[in-house]
Amino acid sequence: MRGGTNQGEDSPVGNESRTPRAASSLNLFGATGYSCQKPAKFVILPVELLKYRVETPLFMNPFLRDIAPKALILIALAMAGCTPGKINGIVRNIEGDALPGVSVQIPGTDASALSNTRGEYALAVDPGQYELQFAKTGYTVSTVTVQKNEEGDTPAPDVRLWNLPPQKSVYLYNDTQYAETTRVTPQRYYMVDGTIDYGTRRDPEVQSPTGHPQLLFFRTPRYDARLTRLQEDTAQLSSDSSQTFSVWTAAGTAGVDLDLVEPADPTLMKLNLQEPLQPGYYAIHWGALDGYDTIDPRIYMFEVLPSPDVALDELNPLTENVPIDPNQIEGDAP
Repeated sequence: MRGGTNQGEDSPVGNESRTPRAASSLNLFGATGYSCQKPAKFVILPVELLKYRVETPLFMNPFLRDIAPKALILIALAMAGCTPGKINGIVRNIEGDALPGVSVQIPGTDASALSNTRGEYALAVDPGQYELQFAKTGYTVSTVTVQKNEEGDTPAPDVRLWNLPPQKSVYLYNDTQYAETTRVTPQRYYMVDGTIDYGTRRDPEVQSPTGHPQLLFFRTPRYDARLTRLQEDTAQLSSDSSQTFSVWTAAGTAGVDLDLVEPADPTLMKLNLQEPLQPGYYAIHWGALDGYDTIDPRIYMFEVLPSPDVALDELNPLTENVPIDPNQIEGDAP
């Protein structure tokens, strides 16, 4: 029988288990995965093999007497060309490198395997349609549907798994690297025009070189996300209106939808921008800049860099303020 024996490191099959069901009346002794899909052939077994069962004391053991004929039948089927076909394929990471140690399973069955050092795997199954599930710690879960051929092996499409970032946050993804956005809990400020607004005195610490940043969300809420363009505004101390300082507040906000990177894995999401972002400061949040902190009290800041021929101070002009003691100003919580 084909069991879950460990294969060598370079074997195309990791831990291969028995296939989920039989598909032929020639599945002679109850072990699935050994169905014969080809026309039966006559196979002559050596007479010595048949005599061995009777004449050898070894087969006085009832278990061996039961298993020996089945083993002989299996050998006969193999000699006749009745061997199970396989679904085989390769698992890679998002950069295209082979990914070893990936668990490949068919949910609801015992069929499973591990990808080897070349990312290869194989599953012995009967003909039919199967959904293969791929999982590895630190990577997204992925699935692929494969129609197993009647005869021979069936190649499955290559599968690519995204590596996951280290913690819950919003990230800029560029050149296969995650850069975490600047997480800030905004504060309430008294503005010089007499209003109260929410903002931050911190600048973003990560930059996108393009107006189409790839924003990835790990374990964040999927709905009610907002993208806000930040503007530099002037606030004042509540105790002394002559003491002013600059803060970043919301200039314009749009609701955005997040899509799953992998349909089978809800932990990693992406933001699809319909139009490029203009250079400047931006924040992703779930209402924190509007005074709502129920979903997430923080904002996630990043900067879109301007073109080389545009001066930064033309885009974000500074406001002249009266110097004040920084210790008098309430800071932002990280």
